Amino acid sequence: PIRDISSKELIKEMNFGWNLGNTLDAQCIEYLNYDKDQTASETCWGNPKTTEDMFKVLMDNQFNVFRIPTTWSGHFGEAPDYKINEKWLKRVHEIVDYPYKNGAFVILNLHHETWNHAFSETLDTAKEILEKIWSQIAKEFKDYDEHLIFEGLNEPRKNDTPVEWTGGDQEGWDAVNAMNAVFLKTIRSSGGNNPKRHLMIPPYAAACNENSFKNFIFPEDDDKVIASVHAYAPYNFALNNGEGAVDKFDAAGKKDLEWNINLMKKRFVDQGIPMILGEYGAMNRDNEEDRAAWAEFYMEKVTAMGVPQVWWDNGIFEGTGERFGLLDRKNLKIVYPTIVAALQKGRGLEVNVVHAIEKKPEEPTKTTEPVEPTETTSPEEPAETTNPEEPTGNIRDISSKELIKEMNFGWNLGNTLDAQCIEYLNYDKDQTASETCWGNPKTTEDMFKVLMDNQFNVFRIPTTWSGHFGEAPDYKINEKWLKRVHEIVDYPYKNGAFVILNLHHETWNHAFSETLDTAKEILEKIWSQIAEEFKDYDEHLIFEGLNEPRKNDTPVESTGGDQEGWDAVNAMNAVFLKTIRSSGGNNPKRHLMIPPYAAACNENSFKNFIFPEDDDKVIASVHAYAPYNFALNNGEGAVDKFDAAGKNDLEWNINLMKKRFVDQGIPMILGEYGAMNRDNEEDRAAWAEFYMEKVTAMGVPQVWWDNGIFEGTGERFGLLDRRNLKIVYPTIVAALQKGRGLEVNVVHAVEKKPEEPTKTTEPVEPTETTSPEEPTETTNPEEPTGNIRDISSKELIKEMNFGWNLGNTLDAQCIEYLNYDKDQTASETCWGNPKTTEDMFKVLMDNQFNVFRIPTTWSGHFGEAPDYKINEKWLKRVHEIVDYPYKNGAFVILNLHHETWNHAFSETLDTAKEILEKIWSQIAEEFKDYDEHLIFEGLNEPRKNDTPVEWTGGDQEGWDAVNAMNAVFLKTIRSSGGNNPKRHLMIPPYAAACNENSFKNFIFPEDDDKVIASVHAYAPYNFALNNGAGAVDKFDAAGKKDLEWNINLMKKRFVDQGIPMILGEYGAMNRDNEEERATWAEFYMEKVTAMGVPQVWWDNGVFEGTGERFGLLDRKNLKIVYPTIVAALQKGRGLEVKVVHANEEETEECWSEKYGYECCSPNNTKVVVSDESGNWGVENGNWCGVLKYTEKCWSLPFGYPCCPHCKALTKDENGKWGEVNGEWCGIVADKC
Repeated sequence: PIRDISSKELIKEMNFGWNLGNTLDAQCIEYLNYDKDQTASETCWGNPKTTEDMFKVLMDNQFNVFRIPTTWSGHFGEAPDYKINEKWLKRVHEIVDYPYKNGAFVILNLHHETWNHAFSETLDTAKEILEKIWSQIAKEFKDYDEHLIFEGLNEPRKNDTPVEWTGGDQEGWDAVNAMNAVFLKTIRSSGGNNPKRHLMIPPYAAACNENSFKNFIFPEDDDKVIASVHAYAPYNFALNNGEGAVDKFDAAGKKDLEWNINLMKKRFVDQGIPMILGEYGAMNRDNEEDRAAWAEFYMEKVTAMGVPQVWWDNGIFEGTGERFGLLDRKNLKIVYPTIVAALQKGRGLEVNVVHAIEKKPEEPTKTTEPVEPTETTSPEEPAETTNPEEPTGNIRDISSKELIKEMNFGWNLGNTLDAQCIEYLNYDKDQTASETCWGNPKTTEDMFKVLMDNQFNVFRIPTTWSGHFGEAPDYKINEKWLKRVHEIVDYPYKNGAFVILNLHHETWNHAFSETLDTAKEILEKIWSQIAEEFKDYDEHLIFEGLNEPRKNDTPVESTGGDQEGWDAVNAMNAVFLKTIRSSGGNNPKRHLMIPPYAAACNENSFKNFIFPEDDDKVIASVHAYAPYNFALNNGEGAVDKFDAAGKNDLEWNINLMKKRFVDQGIPMILGEYGAMNRDNEEDRAAWAEFYMEKVTAMGVPQVWWDNGIFEGTGERFGLLDRRNLKIVYPTIVAALQKGRGLEVNVVHAVEKKPEEPTKTTEPVEPTETTSPEEPTETTNPEEPTGNIRDISSKELIKEMNFGWNLGNTLDAQCIEYLNYDKDQTASETCWGNPKTTEDMFKVLMDNQFNVFRIPTTWSGHFGEAPDYKINEKWLKRVHEIVDYPYKNGAFVILNLHHETWNHAFSETLDTAKEILEKIWSQIAEEFKDYDEHLIFEGLNEPRKNDTPVEWTGGDQEGWDAVNAMNAVFLKTIRSSGGNNPKRHLMIPPYAAACNENSFKNFIFPEDDDKVIASVHAYAPYNFALNNGAGAVDKFDAAGKKDLEWNINLMKKRFVDQGIPMILGEYGAMNRDNEEERATWAEFYMEKVTAMGVPQVWWDNGVFEGTGERFGLLDRKNLKIVYPTIVAALQKGRGLEVKVVHANEEETEECWSEKYGYECCSPNNTKVVVSDESGNWGVENGNWCGVLKYTEKCWSLPFGYPCCPHCKALTKDENGKWGEVNGEWCGIVADKC
């Protein structure tokens, strides 16, 4: 019999619950034959078959609510009956009985269905199926008592729409309410105990969301209905598996969670509506302690409200996905007993966890008994065991499995003998010059000794033989090259270390069937000669046949290969083995290394790798830079933290190697691995120790890839400073030693420089009569006289502080919709900026700007060939604007900007040169009497527009065109009258780009000391300019490194060559990150100031929207919008820090201080949550109170910005809503 009690009374009997997730709800209809076995889907998502003991283990731990998520799709027939398969229904019944018959509460539902999405067009069919399925379930369980609860729907929503997870819209709310009504009516009208059965219904998506709750119809006349809500909160801690995810349950997380709890309380508890949290949980991020703290806090809060919680357990414990597992179902063990204890404690129950997994005791660190040094031992001298006796030449007959046991760890002499510079080096002149052509110094024996002193005893010598051997049929290796290779091999070999010699960076051994015969022929000839050269060397010299052989420049290059590639690699390996084994001396017993396809740690590569079973002196050669995003990736997705996800990825790779080689008894060497430097030595050390420990346990030696690179933005794998013979990252070497179980003793380490104290300037105390808004006397020099000084550009730029671009003004192009004939000057304001005034420049000059670039587009303002006469009215307006700063004593740069006729193509070059000469002749004439304060800049970013090389440094055609146009410009000005022969002129390299190719191919005149290189550098790109994927708002260590690389490039090309240079454009777009931009601005300014280079900020007047927001000066109100940035520029330039005319912010009492939180900064307008106290945002990981003056639009209190457009997608009582960047935004009525 069923008790006639209300749901409010019923849920008081519940402790807490558990979901049997990823089991009966698993969907595998695409590849499982449901007709053959209706119950096979139960285990198809990887969980074991369900047993009664699973529930008993949980009940022993005081769980007494069990939700059975069940997908019925694939298990019922067609319309009109939609009959449920008997075998499936029987299995569901069995599983329901496991907890039910033991006295627990059971929730049975519909889960992961595809037919009940909340769309009006599918609603009738959904209601029809819903009624039929629930009628059958109700009948099956009609005699069950109140311990069995039916839940009508799981997270019903408008799938794959913008409102799927944002609370829904009218269509979605109506559909969910309608389906809930059908469910209630179906159960209430069925037989047995169902009229009194307790039923659960969800709001839209079962979401803890204000809109979802507000539009949820809950029956008032049925006291046996329960609201079903899911709340994985706080989202970034509990559920988010992407950007923004956190592993700490901190104050911000508590605030977020409390906000969600409060939302549920107001909608249900305070209204007397019973509710169950049908799903919640916090995924495992290797943060059990934080999850336990969260679980107790959450449980305590919902317990106080009388709400039971049901943990989502999907049985997942490993990998990088949603790891919500709690019970090890196979072994019937509680995996996280501290979390279960937290649930018990938070519920106010006795804390008693049973059936807990036994934690393995941590293995003690393997140590070796230290050898007490004698009094004469220097700490820098190696222990006796570091350098074994010199090899005898007699090769021991031992297996490779035995041999690798003698290896500690190794080092690659990368980017040295494998360097390829045949395109620009004359190999015939000097065969050994390539050794240093990639920037590393000549190799010495001492390099290896330093490493051996640090317990490295394996050295791989990557060697490129191409360019060093002759033609077919002999392919004879050059004697001088072979001799040099021999010398280098001897450095470590003669000191008792293991040496691996290989073929590296070859182009003839790619894994294609069409080139295979030639590759095999060359392979046999080269290795025959190498084998002969070293035939008497003992087992310390190992030959490695190939390096990463693959199908280069194909889709399968780095993805594990295909049949053609596998066959080719296996064939070349066979040739290599046969060649060495049939050669003389010790080679029949030599240990040899062969790689799978690409040497890749890849399932396909491993599976198709043929390894010889009849030769015990062969070793598998594998490369594994893992986890990829931490270790090797230098693009999108790269990370600098070795976190839980990284560990999982690395362990997956290690396990792959273990299964394929170690478990099969195949010896293996990790011939290349490493983690590039991202200014994250601590994380790399942790990674190195973890990796080394794991492979040491497998008996696998590792050989670090060291390419000698420490600077720049490329692959920085350097470990040894080869010039100074110092270990640059001693913590990493210590980690390798520790992970290998060796004594930790790092010698020859680089000495860390003490940090320089922050540069400060003594503040100047203002006199009593000085107004803070008044400029100092030195800001505005006397009006220019018109007499031009005969000084070099190098001297001239020393007088410059820093500058500002009048962007998106005279350079604006609106010829498509403006009538230029009617008003030639209308284009000045057509991109949204106000008409230019003298006061704009005065405000900036009061802030110590003294260089002003006037970007000007002349197209549309000049006539036709052959004169290309500039419109008088336009020239007059340009002249007026030039005069505003010029007559106040500032430097002015006037240019050609946004032109379409001067693109860098050979086919349009003659016309471009013709127009260029005519336009500049007229400009030169107009300003011929101006002094050195007026500078002409010939071109702006000339490039091959809309081509692959537009922004990548150009090509020969582009370089030639830009150099030719620069020459025309220089000749034109120098041959014009007045002061122009002495005028300072600026010319750009291709695209004005800070790019090695652009710089290398830039012709700069040597016979004119009044020419300045014009470069643009928005760096680091992802921080400063990128507005798409990969953009960042933090100026971090990686950003500094990138910026320094760019600065160094400019320094080498111009400053070090004595060439004057101006950074004509730079800036960092606003991402609501003023503090970071200020830090960046000061750092950048300090660096270029040290080089004597002035910078000119690109200000396009844009402050709002999602575009390139580079605005600095509010031109309408004559205010500095970001005073901290201007202060940073002043400070970085070494000037007195004094910002005037700054935006005045409204003062308002910080209301959130009484709650223990600071108020948000003025530019932080993002409202995350609202409660009775006010609107809350987040800053630096902490809650902050949003002040009224930062609320710029009506939708911010709901957590959404206002739209930069007027396209409405939906409407509610608050207003119209649109979408921007995948997020809701409010439509501003008075703008639309």
